[in-house]
Amino acid sequence: MKQRKDDEILKEIKSLDYQSILKKADSNNIPYLQHVYRLYEVIFGEVCNSCPSLIKGYIENLKSYKMNKENVKQENNYQLKKGRVIRVGAKPYSNHNLTDEIAAKFIEENPNRKQLFVKFPNETGSEEKVDGVISFNDHVFGIEGAKEALKSIGVNTKASTVEGLNKKFAALSQEEADKLTELLETGSEEE
Repeated sequence: MKQRKDDEILKEIKSLDYQSILKKADSNNIPYLQHVYRLYEVIFGEVCNSCPSLIKGYIENLKSYKMNKENVKQENNYQLKKGRVIRVGAKPYSNHNLTDEIAAKFIEENPNRKQLFVKFPNETGSEEKVDGVISFNDHVFGIEGAKEALKSIGVNTKASTVEGLNKKFAALSQEEADKLTELLETGSEEE
């Protein structure tokens, strides 16, 4: 999250020409280029420190960035994996500008897109964090969702990792797999 001092440094960067940003340092003798990389990651959620061809774009984006209250990112229920950018229509979204509404619509169009996120609300509305993706047929689950799916067909598991739960799904008998597929397609559990 951007700090108050970051706003001051950003104002300094905006007032400097391109060559000064590349060659000069601030009053604390920290190169402006170092600030460019750090601020770009803070504001836009990603940066490539080893991609000199992107520096000009980073500087231009920072110079055109409007500092206002709308840019103060509120805590979202959805968080993309680090460095991920998604497109909704023609507009790109990163964790910097992604809203819950946009993310929910993006996932609703294709539930497999959950694999692009490290945090999203599950079906009950509580938050789910994932390090990977657990999938069964065309369905994607977070850890808790996968455990619930297995439990709904009477399969108990101590697995609590993405890898362990994926193995459990892979080891389902044909009968269990058919039952789970039917439950997922109808959206209801047999009593």
